[in-house]
Order: sequence, then C-alpha cells, then structure tokens
Amino acid sequence: MHAVDILIAIAAVLALVCGLVTFLVVRADFGRNRATAIGAGIGLVVGLSFFGILYLAVGAFLAAVVAYLVMRRLVSVRAAVVTGAAALVAGALASAALLSAALTTM
Repeated sequence: MHAVDILIAIAAVLALVCGLVTFLVVRADFGRNRATAIGAGIGLVVGLSFFGILYLAVGAFLAAVVAYLVMRRLVSVRAAVVTGAAALVAGALASAALLSAALTTM
C-alpha cells in the first residue's frame, strides 16, 4: 500500500466512527432518519477535514460532542445543536491555526 492509500483508509475509518458516534448521540433527539442524515454529514465533514488538519479533526469532533451533550442537558436541543456546530467549527479553525503555526516555525 502507498502512503496515500493509508491516509484515505484512515480518513474513511474516522468518518465512519464519527458518523456512528454522532448517530448514537442525536438519535434520541431527532429520530432515526434525521440522525442518520446528521451522522452522515458529520462523518463526511470530519473525514474531509482530516486531510487538512490531520488527527486534530478528531479533537474538534470530540469537543463538539461534549458541547452538544452539556448544552442538551442544561438548556435545550436547539441550543445544543448551535453550540455543537460552533464548537466543531472553532475547534477545526483552532487546529488549522495550530498546525499552520507549527509548520511555519519548522
């Protein structure tokens, strides 16, 4: 296998795992059909962002899941969705900035 094949395989596995975790987390709030669509979307986002920010995409995903779970318990599902999405975007942007700074100072 070539290095690119390995990266694609890792991204695919991460996308599947993140999609499954997302499905399991949001299924009770949105139902099976919507949870499937949400899980597929998040899996796609994490899988594609892996090529830009590597393993840090998983950290951004985990921050988003934690933010969603905390806000769902404290406030409401709507606030949890907004907070989870904001945490995912903020985590991805912070990871990209961190990776950029690390590569700049090499």
